[in-house]
Amino acid sequence: MFSISKKSLYMHTSPIIRTATASFLALAATQVTASDFTPFDVTCGIDKMVVIEEDPIWFFGGGAAVRSINASFTNSSPDFDRQTSHGDPGLYHRAGRVTYKDGYVDQHAVRGRRFGGAGGYVKSEEQIKDHPLGNNYGGIRNYVVEFSSDDFAYSDYSEIDANASDSDNGVGPYLQLGRRLTQFDGIQVNFTTGWSFISTENSTGARPVARITEDRTDYTYRYDYIANPDLPRLIPGHVNTNDQLFIIDPRTAYDGNVPDHSRPTQETTYTRSVFTAYSTSNLDVNLNEIPFGLEVGHKAGPVDLFLTGGFTLNIIDYELENRIDWIAAGSKSPVASQVARDSGTPLKVGLYGGLVARCNLSEDGRFFIESSGTYRWVDPVQANAGLTSVEIDPSSWEGRFGIGFRF
Repeated sequence: MFSISKKSLYMHTSPIIRTATASFLALAATQVTASDFTPFDVTCGIDKMVVIEEDPIWFFGGGAAVRSINASFTNSSPDFDRQTSHGDPGLYHRAGRVTYKDGYVDQHAVRGRRFGGAGGYVKSEEQIKDHPLGNNYGGIRNYVVEFSSDDFAYSDYSEIDANASDSDNGVGPYLQLGRRLTQFDGIQVNFTTGWSFISTENSTGARPVARITEDRTDYTYRYDYIANPDLPRLIPGHVNTNDQLFIIDPRTAYDGNVPDHSRPTQETTYTRSVFTAYSTSNLDVNLNEIPFGLEVGHKAGPVDLFLTGGFTLNIIDYELENRIDWIAAGSKSPVASQVARDSGTPLKVGLYGGLVARCNLSEDGRFFIESSGTYRWVDPVQANAGLTSVEIDPSSWEGRFGIGFRF
């Protein structure tokens, strides 16, 4: 029996095919009988649809980037903190007042003292020293009181050229997102964007920037201090009413029976020191970059090669510190220091250009490794702190290596 499946005939056929099939069946019915054929089905139509999948147009990747940031430092010479001279007031001569750096001696009415006396004022108890003959010499309490003064003279101030530059390489992460825009005659054009981060530390180290010579004269003045044994030892401030600084005028002859140590004395010492100012500048830079660009290239064997270029937004976060230390020759400890700091986060627009290579890791081309070499142009940033200024130049070559996938 010859039969035709109605379902097979009807599914997936157009009106034209159905009409032609009906005519064919009518003709066949006049030519054959039911005993001429074994039953079977004839199916007309399309049972399966084949979908041609397009190549991925997006790609995403990331890895490590390396580039350098250069810093050019310019240093100014500092002023030396010159000491104030107190001069040489000399010894007290039993009249008026003599003022020292750490106190004074003036007239003081003392009863019962044949050789006269004077009052005084001291700033520190450390100025009161033990008497060389003992504190109870002659049955009374004896001490030695010291006063001081000084003179300073400066010469040979010179400035030293201490400008310096330092370039530091930084390694940081990068991310990239891209999309194929068009493809024709084996040429592919992509749009790319992303983000990268680089951190560097630049420093000048300690560099001499100025030098000066100091001539110092120190004066020490000593007087005997005779104290009432019933009163406590002298404390800073005016002496007690019955105490006195034992004064013998050194300009007059003396024939009394008083030891030489009781005569007021003056001692002078001279010191020459050479001080050098050292400038140390430290700069920390964090660079966040967002690029927008195009890639144009083609396949070269197993590698896709692209020329790339575009513009960048650069967020340059910096911290600058400058320290000045004046140090005497032969010493490691500064006698004077000053520190200044500056920070900022300017935004700069830049350009870039270079080459990109991608090599597939899988047969379907989904996964790939990539490397690139580009030059980044960015306008320098100026920073100032204290006596130093620095030009921060982020322009440099950049290398990248990473992995990615297409989707």
